Amino acid sequence: MGKQSELIQLSQVQSYGAHKFNIDGLLKSVRDQVQSNLISQFGLGPLFNNFQDGGGVDTIHNVRNEVYSSSEVKEDLHKKTSGYSKEIANSNRKGSENYKKINAMQAEAKKSGKLIDPNTGDRIGINEKTDLDHRVALKEIFEDKGRALSGMDVDEAANTKTNLKLTDRSINRSMKDANKSDYAKDLPRKREIWEKERQAVKNNTTISPEKKRAKLANIENKMRADAEAIEKSDRQARLAYEIHVNSKYYLSSNFLGATVKNASRQAGIQGLKSVAGAVVYQLSDLLFDVLMPIVKSWNSYESMKDRVEDFKTRLYKSFDTLKQRIVLVKDLLLAGLSGGFLLR
Repeated sequence: MGKQSELIQLSQVQSYGAHKFNIDGLLKSVRDQVQSNLISQFGLGPLFNNFQDGGGVDTIHNVRNEVYSSSEVKEDLHKKTSGYSKEIANSNRKGSENYKKINAMQAEAKKSGKLIDPNTGDRIGINEKTDLDHRVALKEIFEDKGRALSGMDVDEAANTKTNLKLTDRSINRSMKDANKSDYAKDLPRKREIWEKERQAVKNNTTISPEKKRAKLANIENKMRADAEAIEKSDRQARLAYEIHVNSKYYLSSNFLGATVKNASRQAGIQGLKSVAGAVVYQLSDLLFDVLMPIVKSWNSYESMKDRVEDFKTRLYKSFDTLKQRIVLVKDLLLAGLSGGFLLR
């Protein structure tokens, strides 16, 4: 009865409004119920227990939480994500062809006067001093064990159109390697400090008028930072980064091969059933990923037809990813059958 009530609530999104109940919690509850049934139906328990406990399959979530399938994997990932330095930072900025290409594109777009600063939400002035900023910081990406597990190098992960954005130089340089959302939350405290600095500069009679103007301009530019714009940009960049890293790893033969081998440890038909179940599980995951943003933005659509069309468009795009995963699972499964590992 509880699940039926939840589904009735879901159908009443438009009438009640998103603020009247927790859509995220509702969808997560339904998703968990569906996937729990799939795990039970296809006998996927041992497979997913291995994911949770380290087992024979490493996951991005696990390695980020220091859970590994072996000490060798742990040692390798720690080695690949340690020792961040200025030299590494420079090689992934001015030494990167991706960075240079995107920098040139953004500089050209700046000339139009229509480029939006992700840290202020305002248009960037044609003559404004700007930096090309990594929304998810280079240091964080370098030290991300999930990124290292995926096999993606720092340049590929960090220097993308979604992660590189032009922004006001004063704001960018005050951020350094900070997490953007953490920086946004700390803005009230920073503004108090900047205001004191501004008053001190205004009252300073020992510096030249030119230097005073430059210092005041720097402080005033930093004061333009907008918490809401920063957090929105951070969410978008992190979502794109997560999709990039996860698709790189979970579509790889390394991950799918380990998954199939884990399933194959069960005897005969049960092993085949587990592999099929893993594919169905991925399909359910895909469907919920497609559905959730539509439900969350329910009132932004003009009609039910628009919602259905958006659902179909999102679904078709996602099926390309699923198709790749199924092909890889099939190839790995056939390789395993020819080696006899399912029939032990």
